[in-house]
Amino acid sequence: MNDKMKMLDLVLEEQRTAFSNGESVCGRVLLQVPHVIDVRALGVFAGGCELVSWQRSRLLPLAKQESDEVQFYSDAHEMLNSLYMHFYNVGFYVFFFRPLPASFSGKYGSVHYWVKAVLQRPLSPDQVVCKEFPVINNIDVSAPALLVSFHPHSEKWVRRSIFCEQLVSLRASINRTGYCSGETVPICAKFENYSSCFVVPKACIYQTQTFLAKGKSKTYKQEVASVRGIPIPPFKTQRWNPNELKIPSITASILNSTIIRVEYSLVTLLEIPDSGLAVDLPIVIGTIPIQQSGYGTGSNASGQYSADLSPLTLALPQPLKAPPTYEGTVSGRECEPHAASASHLEKLEREFGGQLFSYIEGMRFQPPPRFSEVGLVPDKGADSKDEAQQPVT
Repeated sequence: MNDKMKMLDLVLEEQRTAFSNGESVCGRVLLQVPHVIDVRALGVFAGGCELVSWQRSRLLPLAKQESDEVQFYSDAHEMLNSLYMHFYNVGFYVFFFRPLPASFSGKYGSVHYWVKAVLQRPLSPDQVVCKEFPVINNIDVSAPALLVSFHPHSEKWVRRSIFCEQLVSLRASINRTGYCSGETVPICAKFENYSSCFVVPKACIYQTQTFLAKGKSKTYKQEVASVRGIPIPPFKTQRWNPNELKIPSITASILNSTIIRVEYSLVTLLEIPDSGLAVDLPIVIGTIPIQQSGYGTGSNASGQYSADLSPLTLALPQPLKAPPTYEGTVSGRECEPHAASASHLEKLEREFGGQLFSYIEGMRFQPPPRFSEVGLVPDKGADSKDEAQQPVT
């Protein structure tokens, strides 16, 4: 009697391109049998791991292989057990994830996540169906640490002969360090060529994959995007204000893994015959664009890339506001005790023989009176005469 299953399949309910931390993966197991069969257990397992492996030498086929594996997620749910139930109904199961590295497949390692269903039957091998699902690690490029600008500078003396050395300098800057795939990086740079040869400016984005296994490391570096400028003649200067470099569709940076790291850098360089000059600007490729985080929307967000980000450009400070007047800071109640009454003002005007405010206007902006030297020091003769007239007691 043929005891073979007609169908055993695992279907994810949401046809999504990727899942992120905090989200749930939902699905169902489809089981179709030709007749009544004996089932011991049916379970669903979810897991993920990162694997690193490389061979020390390609020339020696039996060379030692360095490898390491980290299993950072594992979960299981038993949906059917022969001790408690004898049939299986379609169910809804949720698996919650902790912060995990993003799915990745590199030169010497990979990060994978999967869900599998296992059907156990007596006197039969286990039947397994497995489905992989991608996971992304959301990186918000509007984080304060990714909004920092860089303005590196580098220079080099180029030896054209035994007795002659010539200077070539490079200064570059970017407005922030966090970008997403599809965005444009505005590069402001100044190239000074004081040599007697032509030099070519260039900017590249490099992806660096670092793999760790048993205390050893392996690095793989590749260029993912580049832009080239106009050759600079001898004793000339060229500026980029700015020159734009578009980021292609690439994997986001992986910085939270223990054995696999994916990092990016923007290298601005000068191609010099028999030499070279470069500055390295580290960048982070994220998944949440800066427009969705409140940093800028509409025309303001698109206009920030066309601004002049040269470090030599200084913005004038905004003019300061005038301080408030005394009348604006002192309330009327505070002035009432010091305000003169109408009867008192009339009395003073009769004594001065006119309006009191005319005297006030006449004395406005006048220097203070000079100190009088008369009467400050008493006369010694008068003092002695007064002392003589005083009776002695």
